[in-house]
Amino acid sequence: MAQTTTEQLLATLYDHFAHGRFPEVLAMCTDDITFKVPGATSFSGAHTKATFMNWIGAVWELSGGTFREVPYDTIGNDDHGVVLLDHYVTRNGSERHYRVCHIWQVRDGKFCGWEEWPGDEAAFNAAWS
Repeated sequence: MAQTTTEQLLATLYDHFAHGRFPEVLAMCTDDITFKVPGATSFSGAHTKATFMNWIGAVWELSGGTFREVPYDTIGNDDHGVVLLDHYVTRNGSERHYRVCHIWQVRDGKFCGWEEWPGDEAAFNAAWS
């Protein structure tokens, strides 16, 4: 089955992210995008395009550079995209794994909203505590 335009854009965005090309990630987003991170971590809350690098920097610092995410399914239409992912991080000498769902909103071919939904919020919080 052919990918939708949103599915193609998401594949590109996650490739940019995986390779640390954050300016390219942000170029795919509207100026008013909000990134919502759940849970009780030091970086939980709402982040803007302007604070994106501070948020990602905190993730990278806490993980000692070990954080990685592996998308395993993507669904999208003109208004929304959903990406299912495995997240891996090594903290305190132990590798943690949890699954998440990223929900994207799309406006005029750009991403304008993002929310992370862990499959197990306790595992998410434990990975980052």
